Amino acid sequence: MRDLYLDMIGSVAPIASYVKSVVEKILPHVDKRCPYLWEAEEYIAGWSTRLEALKRRVVMDRRYEREASRAEEFDILVVKGLWNPLLRLGVALRLLSRCEVDTPSTDTGELLEVFEKLYAELQRYPIEYLPLEKQVVMQLYTVLLAAKYLY
Repeated sequence: MRDLYLDMIGSVAPIASYVKSVVEKILPHVDKRCPYLWEAEEYIAGWSTRLEALKRRVVMDRRYEREASRAEEFDILVVKGLWNPLLRLGVALRLLSRCEVDTPSTDTGELLEVFEKLYAELQRYPIEYLPLEKQVVMQLYTVLLAAKYLY
């Protein structure tokens, strides 16, 4: 499991650093009334720091020495390695496209390229989405089973 985490961090850290540098460069020039400003500051500012903390924990903690289950492997590779970076890239792109930035050097081309590359990787995984109706039915069934067990 440790190798999966380290590989994921190794591939996501440069993206996090790049996105952070782009956002930090334009933050002083963004209209402070923009509703997406807080979102960008919250999700992107500490991204690299959180990855470094995770890397230290993975390297030092013995619990990461074991083999990952299939669910953990999916979580590390797809959710943490692709989905989360895509969400953060989306936050940065939304900030650039929907907020007034009073500086001429706000080209979104490179960010879009990174986004499209990650999205293409994500599409390689056969992910099935459950309809909301089925999810609610499963939740209700679980609640009823728990109530039956308790009473």
